[in-house]
Amino acid sequence: KRTYEVLNSELHDELPALHDSRILFLVTNMQTLFAAEECFHSETAKVYSELEGVVDKLAKEVQKGTLPRKTFPKPQPITNANPVITNSSPNSTLASPPKGEWTSSDEGKTNGFDKFKMVLQLTTFHQVCSTR
Repeated sequence: KRTYEVLNSELHDELPALHDSRILFLVTNMQTLFAAEECFHSETAKVYSELEGVVDKLAKEVQKGTLPRKTFPKPQPITNANPVITNSSPNSTLASPPKGEWTSSDEGKTNGFDKFKMVLQLTTFHQVCSTR
């Protein structure tokens, strides 16, 4: 009975302070949430504006007919209908898949760097928002 009275007395002392601190707790958590939301929307707006630029650039290239296209060589005829695949054979009869070549009327104008840049920006955006 003595333990109950001690615990009950402590609860009567601490519960009002805990109840009053709920507002401060909610305010700080809501501020953090809204700051993260603001970061998300501002970074998303930047990414979308850059994406719009890339799409506009691609649309102009399509209209002009200068968009690079990937071409593939003609497939080689199959010489062995039932090849045996082994890991020990250094001179395998299996050929690697055909590799395409980029062809464009404006060589070097467009490359995969824009796609890499976009992925890098999305990764950076994720890192920035997770640290705020």
